[in-house]
Amino acid sequence: MSQAARPLYRSPAFQEAGGMALRPGGLALTARGLTLCGFASGARVADVGCGPGATLGLLAGRGFAALGIDPDPVFLDQARQEAPAAVLIQAQAQALPLPEACLDGLVCECVLSTLDRPEAALAEMARVLRPGGRVLLTDLYVRGAASGAPVPGCLAGAVSREQGEGRLLAAGLRPLVFEDHGRALRELAGRLIFAHGSLELFWQRALGRETGCPDLRAVSYCLIIAEKERA
Repeated sequence: MSQAARPLYRSPAFQEAGGMALRPGGLALTARGLTLCGFASGARVADVGCGPGATLGLLAGRGFAALGIDPDPVFLDQARQEAPAAVLIQAQAQALPLPEACLDGLVCECVLSTLDRPEAALAEMARVLRPGGRVLLTDLYVRGAASGAPVPGCLAGAVSREQGEGRLLAAGLRPLVFEDHGRALRELAGRLIFAHGSLELFWQRALGRETGCPDLRAVSYCLIIAEKERA
């Protein structure tokens, strides 16, 4: 896979500054979301797009039955070391190899904006959640008309709050909480600037080619809690 085609989270230029969690807000934002979800001890909670397993370790530490799902075998090997008690499955978010209504909760952090079929992934999440089960989402979103040079990956996949909540409702997931965490995104951008000298240099190193720097002023980061509709 070329550098240009490689997802941003797989780039060493991003990993150096992004840390183990590979997303704005890190585990502190995940912990807040889990508290808002109110999962009971022993709840069956899956991390869709678990990456190297940082959130799985947090889930296990809170007494949940943790399940990690990721298409990348390298990430799953890392997750196995980070959360040895978790069950790990290599699979795509759009085709979860799980029976219907088998989970109490789902976590999906900074993943939907990277997918070519996010609606299919949300439909799968709704399918495997029990009625009343909750999903914790964190991701980029667009607050206005984005401008600047287009780039691949999560920035290109960001949508507005209205579009995102519309996708949830279409999948049978009712939004309960929406929080803006743009500060976490700005802090990550600051770390990228510190590590690489400027955002322009970061994008060049991350993508492996000359590219314009995208306009981040219209982009923010959010936390969403949604609940599967009850029968």
